[in-house]
Amino acid sequence: MPSLGSRASSCLNPSAAILTPARPVPAPTSRIRTAALCFSSGYSSAIVLAPFVGPDEKQRAAVRILDVGAGTGLAGVKMAALGFKQLDALDPSEGMLKEAKQKGVYTNFYKEYIDDKQLPIAQDTYDSMVIVGGMGENAIPCSALHEMIRVVKPGGYIVNVTR
Repeated sequence: MPSLGSRASSCLNPSAAILTPARPVPAPTSRIRTAALCFSSGYSSAIVLAPFVGPDEKQRAAVRILDVGAGTGLAGVKMAALGFKQLDALDPSEGMLKEAKQKGVYTNFYKEYIDDKQLPIAQDTYDSMVIVGGMGENAIPCSALHEMIRVVKPGGYIVNVTR
């Protein structure tokens, strides 16, 4: 599996589909590995997450993932196509979750806004978390990082995909 070290900030080169370290950050004090990723287009979280969690579908099928800001479920569809089967959706919009349910790729649905308040999710529930376009101004606040770390298992990944 590729490694970005304990904490790194990286960008994906869309034409080559290779993760490259952008700049190292100080040694972690948290329990998880993180990768902040930037993309020029698309719902690419599945493409990014796949090499980290396993090269084949059998390994991917065992990975439990929370899609934060799941919206209509487009990222979930992409992840399911690559063999990820244990997907849960979190979004504050009932209408978006209704559309995500129609995709048939998610198991659990949380109508919640992620911030510094504790979610109704147990600590260390997920192997990985993906956020596609959810971070930024008027979206998921930076204060939500503590809650993200709480629900992801030690050694897990938080993949933040932004444009």
